[in-house]
Amino acid sequence: MHRGPLSGGAQAPEEERERDRMTASKYAQGTAVPVQRSLAELQALCNRFGAKRFGYATDENGRSVVTFATGNRVYRLEVEPSTMSDHKFTPTGRSRDAATASKAADEETARRWRSLVLLMKALLVAVEDGLMTPETALLPWTVLPDGRTLEQWAVPAIESAYTDAEMPAITSGT
Repeated sequence: MHRGPLSGGAQAPEEERERDRMTASKYAQGTAVPVQRSLAELQALCNRFGAKRFGYATDENGRSVVTFATGNRVYRLEVEPSTMSDHKFTPTGRSRDAATASKAADEETARRWRSLVLLMKALLVAVEDGLMTPETALLPWTVLPDGRTLEQWAVPAIESAYTDAEMPAITSGT
């Protein structure tokens, strides 16, 4: 919050808000939980959703892909890795050396995994409390017959629907 006049090097309120946003703590910032432990926890949560199959892979771009199946549904979750280039500079703009940037990237990737675990825990609680079905909770990650997730299909389709004022076809060929 800005205090006092804008003289003597004081930052404008917008600049202060931007600085505060950049340095604000994120969920699980500084976590010491390794990615493998988060992955194991995620698998246990998927099992509570009724997963009969569970798989994990890393693609050529370093993106982690988790796939699991319940009944006749397959779900796919993806975690984008943080890269060294994402961390060349501190949130306040100071330059980082390669080792520090690499460590920051690894820490951010671990934090993202903790966020995914938190999301799955929250969804599972909602299912267990009867607020939604497992199918509804996992809807965005449902893999469609063409290999895309419902989220990957629906987001552009909804954008197009609003732009064109026309409903997209729900299934191919309709």
